[in-house]
Amino acid sequence: MEHAEPHPVPDTCKTADETAPQPVSKIPWENRKQIGRIRAYWRTAWMVMANPSELQQFLDAPVCEKHAKSFRRVTMQLTAIVTFGVLIVLLSKSIRFAFWSAYSLRAFESIVLGVLARMILAVLALIGLFLATRSLEWFSNPKDFDPVRQDRAIALSCYVCGPILIVTVTGGIASLAIIFTRTVQDMQTIMRVISLAWVAVFLAWWPAAVRANYFTTGRSGRRTAIAAVALPLIWTGQQMLVGVIPISVVQWVIMVSTVS
Repeated sequence: MEHAEPHPVPDTCKTADETAPQPVSKIPWENRKQIGRIRAYWRTAWMVMANPSELQQFLDAPVCEKHAKSFRRVTMQLTAIVTFGVLIVLLSKSIRFAFWSAYSLRAFESIVLGVLARMILAVLALIGLFLATRSLEWFSNPKDFDPVRQDRAIALSCYVCGPILIVTVTGGIASLAIIFTRTVQDMQTIMRVISLAWVAVFLAWWPAAVRANYFTTGRSGRRTAIAAVALPLIWTGQQMLVGVIPISVVQWVIMVSTVS
């Protein structure tokens, strides 16, 4: 009676025997226990942003999907923390300006509601950003790859979100100038900078995503071109989908409160 051969275990985190020696991965994030979480995170994020072509080498090496998804999750969590921190400072400063400069309760409510609307927009932008980073998996599943390489390509797509935090942190640090603002005009300028920061986030993520998709899916020009066109459309569509109803409600509340 012939015995079926066991299926090979291609990735580091899918070995049934936890006590068996694990292959050493060259992805810094998978070695964070040895080199530290902060250093491993920044090395991985910088690798993806500066030279996405390095991801190609991991198609023929063990890649842990669990670790890759944890990297993406940590990125979005830190991005959310930075964003909400800036928004809280912005709201508190706006309330202070509104309290001292508003000549009526209606004007005070209008200023505060305007800031709250921007906060809601930022939350919706975070949701759209999360959905956009996940959508890259759709273009990282070449049919001409064997199942192992398909899984690795999908796992590697999770690391492409690294540039998001770098730009977000930079924008967050710049936005902390809110604390030192002295006039409403300065506040409005900083709020415009915050809006532009989201544009910078996309401009950092999109080229890295396209280049990484090119190098991890067999260097297919056609597949890369489709991803390059589709990713901005998906980003925009998701932003509209998650934002159209809430934004309409907020605008209606502001209009009613201003008129009444």
